[in-house]
Amino acid sequence: MAVRRAGGTRRTRKVPSASIRYDDESVREVPIRQLRLTDFAESQPWRAVRSVHGMAHYSAKYSSATTGGHVVYESRLELARLLLADFDPEVREIIAQPCRLAARVGDRTRHHVPDFLLVMRSGTVRVVDVKPASRLKDPKIVEALAWPGELFRQHGWDYEIWSGADRVLLVQDCEARGMQPHHCSEGTCRGQDHLPLNTRPCSANRRHRDTRVAGGGV
Repeated sequence: MAVRRAGGTRRTRKVPSASIRYDDESVREVPIRQLRLTDFAESQPWRAVRSVHGMAHYSAKYSSATTGGHVVYESRLELARLLLADFDPEVREIIAQPCRLAARVGDRTRHHVPDFLLVMRSGTVRVVDVKPASRLKDPKIVEALAWPGELFRQHGWDYEIWSGADRVLLVQDCEARGMQPHHCSEGTCRGQDHLPLNTRPCSANRRHRDTRVAGGGV
């Protein structure tokens, strides 16, 4: 494995790898077969959150009861999946944009940044990519998500492509947070888009929080 500073020269990768960015701005490249949860300790999202007027996507930070800190998201659909994960008692850790994958696929090197990594209380790890159902009709999108899924499943981690949830489930989730149900719509939950960053789910529904993944890899 290798450590390089952001902006450093990229190396040609002979094996599938995950590059992880850390709080000190260093980047560590780990072969997928050696990847462990402990590698994500003191890490940060691969991309910086930017919110500029006129952007097509909605980027912001959500204050999570599960992590005890902020979790970034880049669309309302990602926020909907994040809300469900934060309220799921089986989820003990949420990491946004955990790494950048690199692998040789066919005749070229491909890269991909997953949206979320969820650590379950059972010890299972689930990598989540969020895509609107309409985009999953595009063969190029299907292909772009196929090889990351194969890599993670071969590593023993679950892989999920999420395109939205039943409206009833989202409404119930919003109500539990004291949010207005009419802000929830099919496949998204917009109720928290314009709330301050320190907004959290109702205190009565908070669970024990793990500040970061610590100890034991999977």
